[in-house]
Amino acid sequence: MIVKYRNYDVYYEVHGQGKPLIILNGIMMSTASWHQFLDGLSDYQVILLDFLDQGRTDDAKDYNHSDQVDLVKCVVDDLNLDEVNIIGVSYGAQIALQYAIKYPVHQMMILNAALYTTPWLSDIGKAWQLSAQAGNPELFYHVTIPYIYSHKFYNEHDEWMKDRKKYLLDVFNEKFFQRMIRLIESSEAYDIRETARRIHADVSVIGAEYDYLTPADETREIAKAIKGSKWHFIKNCGHASMYEQADMFLENLHKHFAI
Repeated sequence: MIVKYRNYDVYYEVHGQGKPLIILNGIMMSTASWHQFLDGLSDYQVILLDFLDQGRTDDAKDYNHSDQVDLVKCVVDDLNLDEVNIIGVSYGAQIALQYAIKYPVHQMMILNAALYTTPWLSDIGKAWQLSAQAGNPELFYHVTIPYIYSHKFYNEHDEWMKDRKKYLLDVFNEKFFQRMIRLIESSEAYDIRETARRIHADVSVIGAEYDYLTPADETREIAKAIKGSKWHFIKNCGHASMYEQADMFLENLHKHFAI
């Protein structure tokens, strides 16, 4: 389905019926990234969407997180949702948190995020931008992907990672690189340290033991900032927690969004 935000075509999908769950992508993801989880979410109305510069949504210039937040609101309004429940991962978690500051949210699950773009994360982002500017898929893969997964998963799933590399080297083209540069730039000013307390929702925050991008102690700060929220810690897991421990991801999801 397509909805207009500003002059851009925004792509979204609706799967199933039941309690609505909006799932917001990480920075390298798209709606297709979630299709493997749909069978495990068959009791819900799952709403997937691509942000500006992602998947089947239009390329964009001169945008920031506020635009991505209002893009989500366009999808909510297009579906005439009475209740908003959001799952956000990494970049998508940043957008989810800012959405909940601006608009009503009933329940929310936040994975692998922080309250602001730390100097650590900013410099990692700059390395990703520089490798994207080089336009070399192999270079970009090695600068980014090993740090998204935990060392344990990476070492124990060597064949899976090799298959993943083959797939991603085809995805990493010039259009993808230009989009990544802009998406990373849109996160540079992200900071909700002073505004997170405005969130009034049932919030579950999840951190992972070997998350090298948004370390677990930083995810815990989100839970501390939002009154009544709960923090959960996943052992032996990295930044791509929903892929490394899919069963745990679904278990936490069903527990939090219990019907």
